[in-house]
Amino acid sequence: MKHIFVIGDCLADEPMKDLAGRTPLEAARTPHLDRMAREGQVGRASFVHRAEMISRDAACLATLGYNPAEFYTGIAPLESVCYNADPGDGGMVFRADLVTLLDDALVDQTAGWISDGEAGTLVSALLEKIDIPGMEFKKGSGYKNFLVIKDPALTGEMRKVTCPSPSEAWGHKASKHFPRGKKAKILKEWMDAAKAVLEAHEVNRVRIDLGENPGNFIWFWGEGASPKMPSFQQLHGKPGMLHSETDFAKGLAKLVGLSPAKDIPSALNHSDLLVIHQGNAQRISPADELKNKIKRIEELDAVIGTVLKENKSDEALKICVTTDLFESTPKKKFTRDQVPFLIWGAGVAADEVDSFSEKAASQSRQIFEEGYPLMDFFVGGKK
Repeated sequence: MKHIFVIGDCLADEPMKDLAGRTPLEAARTPHLDRMAREGQVGRASFVHRAEMISRDAACLATLGYNPAEFYTGIAPLESVCYNADPGDGGMVFRADLVTLLDDALVDQTAGWISDGEAGTLVSALLEKIDIPGMEFKKGSGYKNFLVIKDPALTGEMRKVTCPSPSEAWGHKASKHFPRGKKAKILKEWMDAAKAVLEAHEVNRVRIDLGENPGNFIWFWGEGASPKMPSFQQLHGKPGMLHSETDFAKGLAKLVGLSPAKDIPSALNHSDLLVIHQGNAQRISPADELKNKIKRIEELDAVIGTVLKENKSDEALKICVTTDLFESTPKKKFTRDQVPFLIWGAGVAADEVDSFSEKAASQSRQIFEEGYPLMDFFVGGKK
């Protein structure tokens, strides 16, 4: 049996006036999902363990079958492995993002989507000017960087520090959202030193002259130690591959032993279990968010079409499609609402639900109050 598990990032939503009372899932053209919903089973699940853990990376962990309450330690440990910034045993790592601060307000979480070259130049300047014992600054990609702590003694102290995410501080007084805790002073000293270097740097002066947001501040967040998790094969009894362009999904796959899949067609011929994570890393203006969500849903449907077309194996095929988070586009926030999933293929009898949407899934009796067992249910058939 060949298993394909497809995850659509943040596609569940609420009915909207602009869509004549429909959700994006209902408004999008999805012939493959519609067919699979008619021929398979539709259910609903929540991949959010509790309110303070509503994030795309924690939800991704749950879709792969790992209980976030047990294994989630932060986004930085998941992504750092993609950039040779893994803190290793006994260490911890922070995201260290280049952001734009203006009059003590965080006005841009990506420093105007600063280029990798410009960000690299700024990071090099920071490395030349700032040296705090026990801490290592690592370049990531664009605005995204990492602060790694490998000293176990310092790690023990820094674990008591909490760092609000930039999205929490966006549009508010930044200083009220700086790192908190007994040892937060160390990070604040780093931030102050970095601010002096960045504001004076020629790269940022040029960006300002061009009307672009400068990367004039470092924001620490997403901190955590490397999670201790069983491998995917240990957890589910099968090895597998993962295809994604999203850092936290690729990092998570590396941590749990899922092999990277460069493209879907070749992965279908080399693995009996393929996870496809469709992320959203595009630069989207607020006015285009709804249009982009519908486009991504239709792209997800096209991915299903590719799977059906490119599967050359004579093995029986079974597919699960789910979204991971309910994201209210009008309110611009994630919620704990349940999201729809469907299972189609060999051995799956059709139920009474005939479409893939939030409303249709609400009629199903197939419910996972905590979504992380869904993967094992799909792969092993456990109930």
